Amino acid sequence: MTAQSEASTPVKPVYVDGLDDLTQITTDHPFVLVEFCADRCGPCKRLDSVLKSIAADTGITVAKVDIDKNPQLAFVHRARSVPMIELYSNGERVERIIGVPSERDLRELIRRYARSAIR
Repeated sequence: MTAQSEASTPVKPVYVDGLDDLTQITTDHPFVLVEFCADRCGPCKRLDSVLKSIAADTGITVAKVDIDKNPQLAFVHRARSVPMIELYSNGERVERIIGVPSERDLRELIRRYARSAIR
């Protein structure tokens, strides 16, 4: 398993390996931002620095799902276009964004749901 199982929030994105891994990450951490992406995706690459920054300076766990390595997970989550971002609060998906949001918009979304988790 590639995800950290401990209660502490990772300071860099974690890579998801299958449905069980994603379920564990979203239930082990109170707030999780999940990016469905692909190595071949230019917009996903542009979003990398934003997600690394969010993981480093907030209390939000950032997880990445490579849809080419996890096609069943992409299917289950209906990730037909990438990047696609889902925000989880206490194991439940509360938001979904398709495309590349601005860093400001993404941080505002996080503040709205996870004010208590922000460092």
